[in-house]
Amino acid sequence: DTFSGYIKAGLALSRGYKIYDKLLKYTQKYPDDHGADANSVGGIHFGIGAIHLVTSILPPKVVGLLSALGYMHDRDLGFEHLNICLQSRTLRSPIASLLLLCFHGILPSFAALTAPHNIPLADAVVAETLAVYPHSMLHLWMSGRVERIKKNTKGAIAIFQSCVEQSAKLRDSLPQLEHFALYDLAWSYTAQADWLRAAACFARLERESSWSKMFYTYAQAACLDMMAVDVAVKADGYDAEVIKGIFTGKAAD
Repeated sequence: DTFSGYIKAGLALSRGYKIYDKLLKYTQKYPDDHGADANSVGGIHFGIGAIHLVTSILPPKVVGLLSALGYMHDRDLGFEHLNICLQSRTLRSPIASLLLLCFHGILPSFAALTAPHNIPLADAVVAETLAVYPHSMLHLWMSGRVERIKKNTKGAIAIFQSCVEQSAKLRDSLPQLEHFALYDLAWSYTAQADWLRAAACFARLERESSWSKMFYTYAQAACLDMMAVDVAVKADGYDAEVIKGIFTGKAAD
């Protein structure tokens, strides 16, 4: 987080990019006799594409520092190389697709104005990737996020439920995968005002996840509070005893 740290990281990034660029030029100069296998060539495209894309979304201060060190990013060039890697069907193709989905599928969650441009691109990546890796939990999870941005909440819930079922097989080794899906499943339930199921997801996360038990506890309380509001509205009044009954699990007399 220090200025000298930024300088060191920028110099390392610049050196790494120059190596990738030199390798790419060599494979282009000798397309039939460069001695590298398809996985190595795909790795070159992935490295160049990832550097261009990631640096293009860094804070302006960091980008300015990289420019001073002689590195200039090109987001469109990054997309081009990542798509080449994706279509090469090599070792790093799944990672390239995930990076593209993180950009096209998550950015609209924070900047809705980008959705009309990014969501069709995310759909294309999802379709191409799931055709090859139909049971990839991470790609299914990202496709669920894309569906939720498209306001297809029911479709997103079905996808996240499938992710939870698949990731349960890896619970002992990678429990975080299941927690990713549970977290987004909970928010999808809240989008449908299904407070009980949302609270159940948050309760499970509170028990199993080590991220923020305080947040998950608060989210449970918020869902239970909304259940109380719904009950009170139906009863034509906001009764404190109703809320207390839902929180304690005891029905009010």
